[in-house]
Amino acid sequence: TNGTNNNMGIYFVTAHNNNISANYITTDGATSGNAGIYMEVSTSNRFENNSIYTNGTSSNTGFELLSNSHNNIFLNNTLFTFGSSINNYGIRISSSSANHFNLTTVTTRGIASDHAVSLIASSSSNTFFGNSFTTLSTTSHGVDVTRDTTISRNNSFYNDQFNITHNKSLEWNGLHNNIATNLTFLR
Repeated sequence: TNGTNNNMGIYFVTAHNNNISANYITTDGATSGNAGIYMEVSTSNRFENNSIYTNGTSSNTGFELLSNSHNNIFLNNTLFTFGSSINNYGIRISSSSANHFNLTTVTTRGIASDHAVSLIASSSSNTFFGNSFTTLSTTSHGVDVTRDTTISRNNSFYNDQFNITHNKSLEWNGLHNNIATNLTFLR
């Protein structure tokens, strides 16, 4: 897709039990809010072997899971999320739980706050295994968990690799019972 803003490669609202595999998705908007895969109230979907490239000014996202998008599987995907400004995310999860991300490569670039993974608003019990996270801009984190009025709990990170060029690999605020095991940190 190619337009001004809010371009979506795949747009799921109340979509369940779909398999999306072996696609090349590009969303290249002139301004902000472009997403490779956008999900809202969508459950039990599977995304495998997809390559996603998003670009614009700010608030671009590779995978965006919002409002009760639960039990989705993401396997062996590649995400490039770029922007000429701030707040570009590889994976952004809000109020969604029990999603699984395995063997996914995420690269983000902008000018600041371009996080590989952002968990907000009570996003709990999500699992990340064997992923590679790279951020190429200042004040950007591999995983950024922001405490707003709710708390994200029981998220797990296993065997993931972080290549964070300018800031923290993990920024966890207001978390409870989260697990980080056998992680690799590169600079």
